[in-house]
Amino acid sequence: MSKHKNAHGLIASIAAVLREFGHSRAGDGKVGDRTREKRATVLFLVFRQLREMGFKLPSYQGLGNRHVTKLCMRWDREGLSEFIQTQKRLRKAKLFIPNICIAEVLNAFARKRFRPERPRDVLDEESYKRCLSNFRDHIHWGRTLYPYDLNRYHIVAADKIIPVEHRLATSRGREYLSTFDILVFAMVCELAYTRECEETLLVTCDRRMKDVTEELRTASPGSSTPDGPLGRVENARWVPPN
Repeated sequence: MSKHKNAHGLIASIAAVLREFGHSRAGDGKVGDRTREKRATVLFLVFRQLREMGFKLPSYQGLGNRHVTKLCMRWDREGLSEFIQTQKRLRKAKLFIPNICIAEVLNAFARKRFRPERPRDVLDEESYKRCLSNFRDHIHWGRTLYPYDLNRYHIVAADKIIPVEHRLATSRGREYLSTFDILVFAMVCELAYTRECEETLLVTCDRRMKDVTEELRTASPGSSTPDGPLGRVENARWVPPN
């Protein structure tokens, strides 16, 4: 009985979120029914798979980093890369990776090979080379991840984001984003501006980046995006992603 009660409670909580935010978009206006349906499909799929994996979440608010990690591991085992390739061939999806993140991934592999924090994290020589080879295959000619170059507009966007991030960090125990994190966020804002905003998604497990997104989306333009040292920038220019 409790099992079914939890499931119904979870479904009800997701349905409530969709009713309130299903048509919302970053900035002004609303998304269409088609986008709302896509959001609903993905949300219910995610929580159904989590329940299959043994996570009995009573509501969507229980979702955390460990759940996302387990989902990613499952999708990797089940061939999510092939699914992505299909969506790309149909021109329904494109995955970008900031070029600065490519260097960070390579360095992350090196840390696990040459100076792991814990013995269980160590990569032997064969595993290290295999990780490098697989990652290079995924970014070569944008096979899975399309490298996205840093440009001057991202610096301008960072100029608008930094004051907001520092103000939020002060209120949450000084958990500041790194400069790389801010630039990644700025790059996604640029994509949201130059493409369909409601279909531009920032995929992250970092609560701090989520907080900045929500702050920029919900606050009035003048109160949350003060002019930085680079001067006045159109407030609507840097719309946060979903």
